[in-house]
This record gives sequence, structure tokens and C-alpha cells, in this order.
Amino acid sequence: MTTATAAATIDEARLEAFVGQAVLGIGAAISRLLHIGHRLGRYKAMAGAGPITSSVLALRRIPHRRGRRLGGARLL
Repeated sequence: MTTATAAATIDEARLEAFVGQAVLGIGAAISRLLHIGHRLGRYKAMAGAGPITSSVLALRRIPHRRGRRLGGARLL
């Protein structure tokens, strides 16, 4: 009994285009997350604190301007 396996051919141009789009998407997502963290004051709250857990960071929240306009409601 013989088993025939077809060798898969990879289109290098399509693969390169796919990887390029994936890297672009990941970069855009990281950029947006950094921007959101900056706008919400997360990095100021973590500055000089050393290793910090998300629970401790939640206790050190800095109210966002929009939250103050909404009567002090916290956004995250």
C-alpha cells in the first residue's frame, strides 16, 4: 500500500504580504493600547512604583477628565 503525499508549495509573495499585514495589525493594536493607557493616566500611576499588580493599580486610579464631567464615574 502506497501513500501519495503532495508537496505543498508556498507562494512566497503571498506569505510575505500576509506576514506584513499581521505585523502592521499588531503594531497598530499596541500603539492604540499605549495611547489609551497614556490618556487614562496608567503610566503616571505606575511611575516609580516598581513591580505592581493590576489590583494595586486599580486602587491608584487617577480619575479621567470625562469621568469628572460625568459626576466622578470611573471609566475602567
